[in-house]
Amino acid sequence: MSDAEPRTVEEVLGAHLRRLREERELSLAEVGEALGKYLGKPWSPQGVWQAEKGKRDFKLAQLIAFALVFECPLSRLTTVAIPGVELSDTHTIGGHETAQLYASGVASGLLGSALVDMDKGLGAASRELESALERIEEQRKKIHEVAAIQPKNPQLPDLADVWKE
Repeated sequence: MSDAEPRTVEEVLGAHLRRLREERELSLAEVGEALGKYLGKPWSPQGVWQAEKGKRDFKLAQLIAFALVFECPLSRLTTVAIPGVELSDTHTIGGHETAQLYASGVASGLLGSALVDMDKGLGAASRELESALERIEEQRKKIHEVAAIQPKNPQLPDLADVWKE
């Protein structure tokens, strides 16, 4: 496919994903495993390959996970190229329309500010999660300390076993 041909939104996104993966010298399997940290289960290398080829639709949570894996703003994944992007089976945004969106602020202003807000929200959520994990770790350490000095009771579970590392 030449650059002049329309591309689907998924293909544009996939090209960004592949470029980011290659810049970071990660394998398909490594990206899939890293996605599992945020999505609850890893993606197969074939799933990541399909995403890079534009052969799958995305949920917002998956886009956010990719941004976290690649440590980049979400906007880096969603930047639309000027040559043209197919929005549906019936409409393609051409270079003129894409430029018009950016010039009018629809893409760069509204979408850009929405993505900036989303990035800020993700940053705040990430800090809250990190803080919560630190509190959990502090509680785990306290439980281990108590378990170390507490006399053993055969009728109760060993607290140290409950919070194994």
